[in-house]
Amino acid sequence: MKKTLRTLSTALALASLSAAYSIDFGALLSNDSNLTGNKYAKLMLDQSDTASAWIKVPLGKDAYFTTEGMYRFEKKWIDLFDVEENAKSADDESCVDLSLAKFQLQKELPSGLFTLSAGRFATADTTSVIYAQAGDGVALTYAIPGLQLSAYGAYTGLLNTRTVSILNEDGYADEEPSKKYDFAAKYAVAALTASATGFIGSQTASIQALGAFRLEDESFNRLYATLAFSGPVLPRVYYTASSTLALRTYDGENELSNLTKASLTLFAEPKSLSLSAAAVYASGEQGPFKAFEGVTSQTAVRALNGRTEYTGLIKAGLAASAKPCRTLLTALGADLIFDAADTAVGYEGFQWQLSASWQLVSDVSLSLLTYQYYDVDDDDRNKSCIDISCAIAF
Repeated sequence: MKKTLRTLSTALALASLSAAYSIDFGALLSNDSNLTGNKYAKLMLDQSDTASAWIKVPLGKDAYFTTEGMYRFEKKWIDLFDVEENAKSADDESCVDLSLAKFQLQKELPSGLFTLSAGRFATADTTSVIYAQAGDGVALTYAIPGLQLSAYGAYTGLLNTRTVSILNEDGYADEEPSKKYDFAAKYAVAALTASATGFIGSQTASIQALGAFRLEDESFNRLYATLAFSGPVLPRVYYTASSTLALRTYDGENELSNLTKASLTLFAEPKSLSLSAAAVYASGEQGPFKAFEGVTSQTAVRALNGRTEYTGLIKAGLAASAKPCRTLLTALGADLIFDAADTAVGYEGFQWQLSASWQLVSDVSLSLLTYQYYDVDDDDRNKSCIDISCAIAF
């Protein structure tokens, strides 16, 4: 009886606390079926199920704390079609992660808006190509009309290497370990950013300095300086353009490289239609430049093997997205890939992708992604993929 009373008292106390502080919490269950292979007739199945839960606790009117954890179980290399050359025993893998644990304070000051974020949270650089991942650190932002200044610092050594991919000096990320949680490579990451809006019409100019410094083994440092512009060029037509000069230092050698991006997007009212054209250049051996390399692993080329990162390539493509109805979002895109690893630039391949996301009801969603890559010279690099996901929120 006493145990029952204690349990009831605890439940009532938690309910009272939740009501008093407007605590918000929830959970998400998702299932992902990924069929990948050289051809549609040679697809291997990866099956994963993920459970995650989150909670957000207000701390007065200007601050809050939020955290999120997840558990994922995967079964990889399931040979559905008895493909001999791909034959492997299916591997069972599981992963646990604390993906978010952030304190945030936002305070209106007489001169501007001050924001402090501390803990584990995700962020991205100005280009979203160099650094886009979680980190354990602090971000400070101060904004006044027309100007925003920010500083960011983080440590990566406590992250789970199964959920974050950091590129090493060889241009590849560490292979996933067998442990559910294994510490990632130890880097200190720092960034300073300044953005000015309205200096010419409604244009925005940004400058960012970002560095990643390895804290173990041989010294390996990467520094990036990015200048970016964005804004409208016509009603409903917007552009972005950026160029990054990178300095890579390893084993006593210094190497310069470049990443340049540009895009033009049209937004239209009917069905929330958007049309865009974009191009990316990641340097190889051109003039004073060497191969460009970011910090976070990113997929530029959807090939089955070989170079897939943003390095030594030019990618140019078209994309469109639309909402045929309120609950359905569709997107279609295609890219031409050019090999720019050496001084001579040549056509390398073509890729396309189609995606759809359907919100069945407020708490249930389905998504479909399919894509293919065709290499001009090497059929072994061709890749096809069908990915189907379902998520239920509580």
